[in-house]
Amino acid sequence: MSKALFFSHPEIENLYPLRERSVPTPLQMLLGRPIGAFVLEGLQSVNPKDVVAAFPQASRIADFLKPTTRVVPVDCNENPATALSRIIDDLIEDFLILQVGSFIASQEIYSSLVTRWNETGASLALLVPHAPGEDVIGVHAIRFEIDLQSKTIEKVEIGGERGLYFTGLMIVDRDFVKLLKERKSILESVALYFSDRSRGFHVWTGSFSSVNSPFNLLEAAKEVLSEVRDTRVHAKAKISPTAVLEGPVIIDEHAVVDHYSVIKGPAYIGRGALVGAHSFVRQYVTIESNAVVGAGSEVKRSYVGPSSFISSHCYITDSVIGDQALIRPFVVTLNYDPQEATRPGMLVKKGSIIGERSIANGGSVLRPRSIVRPGEVYQP
Repeated sequence: MSKALFFSHPEIENLYPLRERSVPTPLQMLLGRPIGAFVLEGLQSVNPKDVVAAFPQASRIADFLKPTTRVVPVDCNENPATALSRIIDDLIEDFLILQVGSFIASQEIYSSLVTRWNETGASLALLVPHAPGEDVIGVHAIRFEIDLQSKTIEKVEIGGERGLYFTGLMIVDRDFVKLLKERKSILESVALYFSDRSRGFHVWTGSFSSVNSPFNLLEAAKEVLSEVRDTRVHAKAKISPTAVLEGPVIIDEHAVVDHYSVIKGPAYIGRGALVGAHSFVRQYVTIESNAVVGAGSEVKRSYVGPSSFISSHCYITDSVIGDQALIRPFVVTLNYDPQEATRPGMLVKKGSIIGERSIANGGSVLRPRSIVRPGEVYQP
């Protein structure tokens, strides 16, 4: 396989209401790295001759990419299908590995698709049997009905209720570019392209975490943290002698863990982050760079965005906190409705989405699935 392309556009995927709709999802930090870097690392694992990153502001993550990765600018105001067709036109020779949208998965997902392509020589769509995340939106709204016996695609439908989910990862030829130019829609082009029965599919049954909504960041973080096997503390981090690290825990450069704090991994404490005295950070928490967890606070299975500030004596659970958000003292995010807990199979723990630059004022108790949009102030 000669070339690979990762394409994203805010009209295809965004993390609103955690971020503004115009912010490209690949820029979002996860365990100290932009999500786009995880995706491109996966594409590079199959050793294509050329790897291209194409999304708005892609140059901002250049420091996290291999020198062989090329960055192609994309304008937020350009039609996504028009932008994608223009970029593929300049890249494609015969076939192209194309990923539209972001997800976190093992590198085997890419090698399995290429192996299948080597066997068939046909264009392929990578499918998963389960809903890829909290919301089935963007490219994941495309459903494939397949015949496993004949290994053919029977039907492709946008928003269908049956079939397998499209991941956004595919191998295409120049005919796909023609459809993009004609239809001016990526979703319609994918659906029409793979409606041709000469084209094939590959089903991935391993772990897969889309990043198509804020709560999906929690699943993506869990996917990455589950691979951490030991505790790694940067030489320039400062850990109090009375702090307890129950691994596996990653603590990055210049992070500070203060007296009598407990971190129970797997967890990530980012560069320059502060975990205050007597705090409790529990499993599957990611505290990104320069974020603060104040004294006496507890954080469980949550994402704490870069430069956000959780004040003292807060309880944050199953929640997603945006960049530069401010959580004032004694804030609680509830993660389930007691009435749901009494009905078997109905309990799904979801805390709050607290958007970038927003404020949750002191003493607030946020009900499950509460949303504080970017820049808003939540009053108790």
